[in-house]
Amino acid sequence: MEKIELHEYAKGVVPAEVYSSWPSAALEAQALAALTFARFAILHPRHVSQGADLCDSTCCQAYDPAKRSAQTDKAVEAVRDCYIYHVPAGANPIEALYFAHCNGKTRNSEDYDDWRQVPYLRSVPCECGYYDYYGHGVGMCQWGAKIMADQGATSAEIAEHYYTNCKVGGAPEPPPRPAPWWCPYAMAFADWLDKLIACKCRSEGS
Repeated sequence: MEKIELHEYAKGVVPAEVYSSWPSAALEAQALAALTFARFAILHPRHVSQGADLCDSTCCQAYDPAKRSAQTDKAVEAVRDCYIYHVPAGANPIEALYFAHCNGKTRNSEDYDDWRQVPYLRSVPCECGYYDYYGHGVGMCQWGAKIMADQGATSAEIAEHYYTNCKVGGAPEPPPRPAPWWCPYAMAFADWLDKLIACKCRSEGS
């Protein structure tokens, strides 16, 4: 098992999942999906029994740092600290599933192998140029993303096309830390000390 920083991990995922020669917007869309998927897995670990959030196969996301390139590293840096969020919910990154290619439209999540219905994993049209599914067909079509990038779409436009009612945004704010148990006592002591100093000053000035 290996512990690795999130963006360094994504730099090993992107070139393992798509070709480094693809347009920058397609690489950035893949980076967005990879980062978002990984962030979701941190909150909902996929390999609890092994003590791991993710594995390095297509069961989760392919990971091969030996394939890293300047282009794919640049794509990850271009979307650093950006994730895909479902607009109505919006608190946490989505489960950003993706696959190789489809038959002209992606699948609803519940239409594949009795998966659960997910509001942002809806069937959408896709011009990937293939006539069959390679993979589960749910979420972002990688070859479709490449075609959209060829046509001038940005990485955010690609992500927002394949993930229904979603937007790309910055890292989620960490939950507020509860005040320590001694905080009220410290505030009371500070208030008492202020009053004591003020009283002493008035005494010395009189």
